[in-house]
Amino acid sequence: MKSFIAASLLFFGTTVLFGQQPPKKSPSVPDIQGSYRSMLEYEEDPVSDHDLDWGQYLRFHAQPLLSPKNSFHFFGRVRTDFDHESSVDEAFARSDHRIFQAYGEFRDWLPSTRLRLGRQWIHEVEAVHLDGIRAEWLDAGPFDFMGFAGRPVSAYSSTDGHQVFGGEVRYEPWNSTLFRVTGVRNDEDHPAIDDQVGLHWDQYWVPGVRTYAEYTFLNERGKEFRTGGTAFIHPLQVELSGSYYRRVNRSPVPERDDIDSRRFSEFYYLLGESEELERYGLTATRFFGEHFSILTGWSQVSILGKDNPSNRNTDRYYGTLSWYDFPIKKMDLSLTGNYVRAKYTSDLSYTVDHAQGTDEVNSRLEGDEETFVITGQLDYELSRAVEMSVGSAYGDYDFSTEIELNQTYSEEFLQFSRNYLVSGMGGQFITRTFFAEIRWKIRDNLTTRLLGEWDQSEVSANQEDEGYGRLVAGLTWRF
Repeated sequence: MKSFIAASLLFFGTTVLFGQQPPKKSPSVPDIQGSYRSMLEYEEDPVSDHDLDWGQYLRFHAQPLLSPKNSFHFFGRVRTDFDHESSVDEAFARSDHRIFQAYGEFRDWLPSTRLRLGRQWIHEVEAVHLDGIRAEWLDAGPFDFMGFAGRPVSAYSSTDGHQVFGGEVRYEPWNSTLFRVTGVRNDEDHPAIDDQVGLHWDQYWVPGVRTYAEYTFLNERGKEFRTGGTAFIHPLQVELSGSYYRRVNRSPVPERDDIDSRRFSEFYYLLGESEELERYGLTATRFFGEHFSILTGWSQVSILGKDNPSNRNTDRYYGTLSWYDFPIKKMDLSLTGNYVRAKYTSDLSYTVDHAQGTDEVNSRLEGDEETFVITGQLDYELSRAVEMSVGSAYGDYDFSTEIELNQTYSEEFLQFSRNYLVSGMGGQFITRTFFAEIRWKIRDNLTTRLLGEWDQSEVSANQEDEGYGRLVAGLTWRF
């Protein structure tokens, strides 16, 4: 705690510097706009004792750059772990200081074109972060064209000799209809090369009603299909949304990786493979005037391949009651409930050799988990400069597991099977969380926040309760 107080004094001392009004700019100097965000976070729990981190984030864009149509964009982070308690993965530890985005944008260098050079995300194609070039030809009738190429940015593998390139074709026959074809080739899994192609469709039927669908192929195999839509029924003041997702093939392909996973990461061994699955989701929100709304939702995950602790059949039900400007003006209240039930099985087979022969043993692990969490929160605007939030959450996590064995015994020339339950266990995990946050707008361009959170956990009746505390001090300067 002493280290947190000392760091806080240094941290908030910067408010004097950042609160100063910027000098007037010369017409020849680019106009720079952006934000600097600093977060000092202190955590304390019985396992790691304490952890103190300081994260600083800088985002800005500068324009004009040599020409009124040119600009430069930047986003980066510097993170300091004072006691080295946070890093659990080697690549994660190396990523404390990262430049996520740093590129120049040049518009109309040729008619109806846009060029970006530098480090950038390609949002139209998943999992592409590169140092390279992006070129666009816009307004070519109903078509737009985009292409990119460069060196992939990866925390887990060397970038020497690796390349990624691809592009997108957009076709918009009408203002309400958009078709897209995307493609990307990536050789980060060298010597294997991954090719992914995506087909996308967006449709706006009438104001407030939208549907979408997309299908992707990975290395000539179907990968994913997703579809869904949203609609707002104005006479009823009801908003509806639904989605469907299908993981067409197991990932990664046995004996090789793909662009969705990184076996170089220690997290891969925790998360494991992704089996074929289906996921459904429905939500509905009903608005009652300006001061009250009810949201309800349901989602389901069905494992089509082999379910296991990393791939579970899951049902989730949730709902939120929200009050706005109630019971007094500038006060909002919300109450949210979540119920999740997950089931899985895991099978293992092996053999045991002995003098009389070989025994075959088949084991099955069955798990059943239920989670219920209810959260209440109050937000209140004390003045134009000060806002506060307080809340509490209660969580109840129940689990049970059983291990069943089927063993074939060999004695002399006879074989017989025996089934029996090796072990069955279960338990309950209860958490109670309390949190409070205050936000202070010191100036129009300078805001601070202080968040406190305390979590009390009860593992079982025979164990002492465990506590987890967290303090976050934040500063945001917009310029």
